[in-house]
Amino acid sequence: MVFLAFAFCGLGAYLLWVGSRNELNRQISLAHAVGMPIEPHELFRKPPVDDANNAAPFYDLARRKLHLWEVTNIVYKRGKENPERPDALAAKLSEAQLGHFEAEFRDLEPTLAALEHGAAKPFWDPHRQWTRGLLLDFEDIDDYRSLRSIEGSKAIIDARRGRFDQALQEIDVVFRLSSHLSQEPGMLPFLSSISGRREALRALRYVTRKCNPPRIFVQNALLMVQSLSADPSFRRALAGEAVMYRQTIVSLRNGRNQPDGAPGSAGVYAIEPINSRVQAKCIEWFRTLWENLPSDPGHYDQLDRASRSMAHLAAMDHSLAANLTDTFMPEWNSMAALPREDAVYRRLTETALKLVLQKLTAKTLPDKLPSYGQTSVDPYSNKPFLYKKTANGFRLYSVGPDHIDTGGDPKKTRIIFDYNPALS
Repeated sequence: MVFLAFAFCGLGAYLLWVGSRNELNRQISLAHAVGMPIEPHELFRKPPVDDANNAAPFYDLARRKLHLWEVTNIVYKRGKENPERPDALAAKLSEAQLGHFEAEFRDLEPTLAALEHGAAKPFWDPHRQWTRGLLLDFEDIDDYRSLRSIEGSKAIIDARRGRFDQALQEIDVVFRLSSHLSQEPGMLPFLSSISGRREALRALRYVTRKCNPPRIFVQNALLMVQSLSADPSFRRALAGEAVMYRQTIVSLRNGRNQPDGAPGSAGVYAIEPINSRVQAKCIEWFRTLWENLPSDPGHYDQLDRASRSMAHLAAMDHSLAANLTDTFMPEWNSMAALPREDAVYRRLTETALKLVLQKLTAKTLPDKLPSYGQTSVDPYSNKPFLYKKTANGFRLYSVGPDHIDTGGDPKKTRIIFDYNPALS
């Protein structure tokens, strides 16, 4: 009887193992059928970027120099202690403070020179070890955020001093750094890329609104915004995330890389049938979202629907594999909202720059917002941006994610370009 009991247990374990492996293989086949990468080698750049075209060595040098400097510098210290952004602080400095900050930036010249050399390269290939799963935590993302904030702050200070050509070059460096980050698959570089683009656009808006730049600056700023690539690829970010999360689950078979807050112990994931089921569930969820992504990245409503559907599917799945998989999943809805946010700031800035250019060229502004094609369409409402002509300028704004027309009140409107040179 004891022998039979062991035999039945062994048979049950074997069938469980076979079933788990079959389900994993099925999900792998389905993912490959729709073109979704799930293996690290499927993400590698082919061919690798050669050193002559790679920004990574220069960015690494800039980060090392930044670490030697940031402990004592005022921008860094105030930026950490104050909820305001460094560029916002730079915009509020008195004339006396400007001189002190310029002295700080002179100490940063080697750091920013390395950053600018990297930004001039066409590619960024940091040679990530994707098989390490969640150990691939991109701790350097904070360094890139500091570097672009410093570069953006310097652009604002240069513009306040009337050095508009230099300011525009520094804003372009922020754009290029953000573009490089978007080349790395994964949600964290995707988020950082969008944040960087927004910082650069914010600096452009500030200089245009507050520093009375010459017409040539506005012309070149407009060309810069128009030359921006399309939205950072959510599909590419999703592919990197799928590979990274699956590799994390694989690594847990050996009891490593236990994520914070994971249910149970790493030993649970080390059980082969459970690990295979969790891998399969992870692939299934990512594939479901992948299949429902819009073919046109600009169809933001469809992207929102796909993410909400995926989040609902995960919430309704109460299996053990689903509960163990949910630990690793990103916040679907907030991630899917980012491309629309990126588009609204980019389009609003481009439309506003066209209006400012008309003001500087013809000395007048239109009574109604001209149609600039898709550029003047608010991604939140799919209607033209809201526009109000003022005494000497204009207000251009979006209804935002809440779809509320605030009347253009700057205190109530989050996404607005308030141009009034008489008050600058």
